[in-house]
Amino acid sequence: MKKFFSLGLVLVLALTIQAQNYPQLFGIKVGQSTSSEVVQKLTNLGIEHDDEDGLIMFVSDFGWLGTPMKLGIYMEHNDKIVMSLFMGENLNDGLAEKFMKDVRVKYNEYESVMPEIMDGMLEEISGTVLDVWSQDGEISMIACSTDEAYGVILYDREALFALVAESLAEEVEEMSDEDFFELLMQVAEEYEEEEDPAIVETKKIIEEEVSKAAELLVGKQVDFMTKCTDITFDGRDVTYVYEVDESYVSLSQVDMEQVKKVQWQIFESNETFQIFANHIKSIGGTINYVYVGSLSREVASYSLW
Repeated sequence: MKKFFSLGLVLVLALTIQAQNYPQLFGIKVGQSTSSEVVQKLTNLGIEHDDEDGLIMFVSDFGWLGTPMKLGIYMEHNDKIVMSLFMGENLNDGLAEKFMKDVRVKYNEYESVMPEIMDGMLEEISGTVLDVWSQDGEISMIACSTDEAYGVILYDREALFALVAESLAEEVEEMSDEDFFELLMQVAEEYEEEEDPAIVETKKIIEEEVSKAAELLVGKQVDFMTKCTDITFDGRDVTYVYEVDESYVSLSQVDMEQVKKVQWQIFESNETFQIFANHIKSIGGTINYVYVGSLSREVASYSLW
């Protein structure tokens, strides 16, 4: 979880800007609510969650500003919630674009603030960045969309300054935003180096399982028109890559939603696979499926959660 924490820290703190009066999911208020209140609220709603290393993370179907979200994260410091992050998968169905437009319209602001340090933040986001937006106010805010996901980050700037100061045992209040960003990178690197032994062990288990699966599947036909070409683990996500023989059907004609539904049925009926998936979930990862057309070289993909 510490690696996930460090990635979240970089994303949240890369822009030290402030934003105003944002709606709070489940009535939880950044800078005011306590971690115990968040845990109680999620428990009352029947939402499973992980609470470890200062992060409360959950995967569920919910909405923010009328847009579907899937992943929620709260960061606490000294028992106060200092950050919330909500994300949804970009399925190229127009929701990511609508989300960014709705945020701008809601807060009457079409220009992102502090563009001079945007580039530093974007380097830390996986995938191709499509749009980023932010606004000044009491609680800081970043809205972002990439080709993989879209979401929003709300954070208490003063509290996060204190968190970084505590982590580095340095005074950071008078620093420029650019200098503060450099400190954030330093903190993130330290968390990377001090990864929880339990997470290290879980990753080792995942690596072993991926290696076994690769030996069995890579280079083999899984059905009459699909061949597995690769299985990888990048430290968080596991990705299965398949080639579709387009002499039978073009990749563009394959119903990926139906393929995903079938994969879910296999997942739900296979206890071993569920254990494997739970290991991946425990480190904040997912399972990706990527399909490549043998003739067109087109690519289609989806994630299980």
